[in-house]
Amino acid sequence: MAERQREEALRRIEKETKMEAEITILPAPPSKGPGSFLFLVTESEGAVAGFSSLSRREKRAEEIAGEAVNALKDYLEAEGCADPYLADQLIPFMAMAKGSSSFTTTRITEHLLTNLWVIQHFENVRISVMGEKGREGKVELFTE
Repeated sequence: MAERQREEALRRIEKETKMEAEITILPAPPSKGPGSFLFLVTESEGAVAGFSSLSRREKRAEEIAGEAVNALKDYLEAEGCADPYLADQLIPFMAMAKGSSSFTTTRITEHLLTNLWVIQHFENVRISVMGEKGREGKVELFTE
């Protein structure tokens, strides 16, 4: 199954993004779970992002590869730097920094907006969000 995931992901990445890719299959410790996991990493201009998909009994290896590759493509085609799963995790660190901090993201998520709402209740910060939920955007935090 891992080989089929690898081959499908390589085929789609090279065909649809025109990028060369390298995928290594790593052995995993024994597990009681019946499935597998595909994780793709991309590095560009100093940013690192990861995209994954989990298998289940009814899911073909090609579907698993397709989900991870689609997420990778969405990221590569967007203008933002932080992927949607990283963006919300940056907020606590930005709130602890003095002055202003900002980043662009490939997708504003409900989780990001919730983290911004929560941090306002713990720290004296001003927040600016440019963009709409579900779309690319920019987040700025100002601390004193």
